[in-house]
Amino acid sequence: MQFFGASLGLTGLALAWQRAENLPTVPDVGVASVLLILAGIISVLIFTGYGLKATRAPALVGADLMHPARVTSLGAAPMTLMLLPAGALPYAPEWAAALSVMWLVGAFAHVALAGWLVITWLRRRPALQDVTPAWFVPLVGMVVAPSAGVDLGYAPLAAAIAIAGSIAWLVMLPIVLWRLARSPALPVDLVPGVFVLVAPPALVALALGALAEPSNGTAHVAAHVAAGLFYVSCAFLLPVVLIILGRIRDIRALGFTYGWWSATFPLAALASAGLQTQAMLPTAIHHAMATGALALVTLVTATVGMLTLQLIIQRP
Repeated sequence: MQFFGASLGLTGLALAWQRAENLPTVPDVGVASVLLILAGIISVLIFTGYGLKATRAPALVGADLMHPARVTSLGAAPMTLMLLPAGALPYAPEWAAALSVMWLVGAFAHVALAGWLVITWLRRRPALQDVTPAWFVPLVGMVVAPSAGVDLGYAPLAAAIAIAGSIAWLVMLPIVLWRLARSPALPVDLVPGVFVLVAPPALVALALGALAEPSNGTAHVAAHVAAGLFYVSCAFLLPVVLIILGRIRDIRALGFTYGWWSATFPLAALASAGLQTQAMLPTAIHHAMATGALALVTLVTATVGMLTLQLIIQRP
């Protein structure tokens, strides 16, 4: 299930590079299109594999839904279905109908997953120690809906879903921060999930940018609010790095795991929010921050990808 994070991370990286190549200062060398094709291929393989698992062993899928850690990985699946159309639509507008179906499946699947989780948690309150930043994924991940939903003609639906995701972030954030501050340390294999703290404000910023209407004057206000949220996302990066550094011995002892894919999409969201900020409010500082974020997520994703291939090859 952690491979859903790979499809989401690669899609996020492709979208970040797509934004970068749309800027006049960055040459379009085709990096985004290559990454998008790679993300599509990887996604097909992962979704097919999990579909076979659901067909042959539905009880295991049910166990995934009930597991407090594994269920967070499932949230990456509908997010990917909503984000892939955002990357593909500029290259293939003639596929709009098919991309709309993909987006709708992802949107309704994400709402269904979020609703099911909320009902489940209300019926059986989870222990505070089970809470992790990765819990943002199946709930706050709904905020990505406007990325493709607006251009596909579903702006009102996308806005409603994004608002629900934003509210979920505001409700869950103090709970997650309290858990990190007061409860026992996260299990070492879940430590990479702290990077998810970076994603929500960046995703809300991107949603505002997608929903803003220049014709009615909201674009100017949205640009400044989105820029502020980008700064908040950058601010969350500092405690994340401190947590990682504080657990570095445990991380080295455990070795590389597929869980590190959970670091890729949040950094991609940060880079995309920075590039959006540079496009809306161009300054030298915004350019440097956006460029640095894009370089960081590219390096991290490439490193995680290579280590993943090495781990797969070395498996008996």
